[in-house]
Amino acid sequence: MNSGNHPALGSVGNWMFRNIGGINPGAPGFKKIVIKPLVDERIGYADVSYNCVYGLIRSAWKINGSRLRMKVEIPPNTTVEIFMTANNVNSVKQTGRRQTVTFLRWEAPWAVFAVGSGAYGFESNIPAHVQGR
Repeated sequence: MNSGNHPALGSVGNWMFRNIGGINPGAPGFKKIVIKPLVDERIGYADVSYNCVYGLIRSAWKINGSRLRMKVEIPPNTTVEIFMTANNVNSVKQTGRRQTVTFLRWEAPWAVFAVGSGAYGFESNIPAHVQGR
């Protein structure tokens, strides 16, 4: 019997949280959170959550044709930067319950927003390179 406690066996899960789900610490202990999923039509959708010391962090996205829908949940007493894949900043719309969202910058192909704790929804047109690679 080989050991199941090997770094290579745990690295796949870490990669999925950080890349497919896009959940990354922006400061120690997730006081600041960065949500930057690598959206890819070959995957189609993801729903990833992580329970940090402040509570549940959730990042969910789904591609539907040329549209991307993303939902995030942010625990209390934290802040977050959300990177939303889009053709341009004007194609990003907030969905669901309206909360304060601040546009920070454009880093093609991402529109970057700052938000506080709570649940947020976004929708955008996605770049052609994400659709049907």
